[in-house]
Amino acid sequence: MQERLGTVCSLFDALPDELVEKILLFLPVKSVLTLKRVSQSWNRFVSSRSFAESYYISSSEQPSQPQALVLSRMVERGMTIQEGNSIVWYDYSRRVDKNYDYLMAVYANHRRCRIEIRPSKLRARRELSERAKTEPVLTIDTKKYEFVSEKLVESHGILCCLTASSSVHGPRHSLSIVNPCTGQYTALHPLPPYREGNVQDIGFYFDPQSCTFMICAHKVKGHIYENLHAYMLFDSTTGEWRRPRSSAPLCGSRLLRRGSVTLGHTYYSLRLACRILLENHTSLVEDGHLLAFDMEREESQSH
Repeated sequence: MQERLGTVCSLFDALPDELVEKILLFLPVKSVLTLKRVSQSWNRFVSSRSFAESYYISSSEQPSQPQALVLSRMVERGMTIQEGNSIVWYDYSRRVDKNYDYLMAVYANHRRCRIEIRPSKLRARRELSERAKTEPVLTIDTKKYEFVSEKLVESHGILCCLTASSSVHGPRHSLSIVNPCTGQYTALHPLPPYREGNVQDIGFYFDPQSCTFMICAHKVKGHIYENLHAYMLFDSTTGEWRRPRSSAPLCGSRLLRRGSVTLGHTYYSLRLACRILLENHTSLVEDGHLLAFDMEREESQSH
């Protein structure tokens, strides 16, 4: 088996990538997945998003709901996006990537704040900033409300923007709901300063039928290896922040800054695998976990 794979690998190395991809599109799924064991370069090629999309489009038996949660090797380092872990939701039928096909940049001054949404193409943030100054997509008059955005989540065309402002007691987080069609926005009540720590991420679900929405604020307290994960909920029908009814705080490793996505009314976040050094100089390896919080049932699970 290994000799046959080696022969195939040597043959394909001499062919253009476009021709190799066309050949692989005729193979069944099990045969394609076997090639992931040939080498790291083959694993990256077969696991790439572009190949998965091409394979889906060429398939005669396309799934009725072609959606997937994908563990992606991508994270921010400095001004650019380089390798690392992240969780991504991809819809092959619409070709929509909830994390990395769109990169948001916000530019604020004393009276105005612009929110930019555009294809990222993994280019440097500095280049995005220069282009966004000349190619505005959405302009929002903030007047007395000036903010710097940390997270932007979309649900049925409505945006939820996590913002932070500085104070003598540290960063104070709040959220805004934005309608990109009209440019209107609503600033919500700031989150109460509970002891669980700072808001690291958010989940957001908007119901287009009732025009109501729910927000899940993911709060984390601790250091890089040991953290307490807790949730706060905002329900537009009551207009107040509150704790979930049946969700106790979870202990675990740190949360990825871009390691989350919201599907329907369920918010998913990814915790990093880490190695903890104990007092007796031994180490304890903690596996990475996928946290899921159902905003409707108000229940959390760890996978």
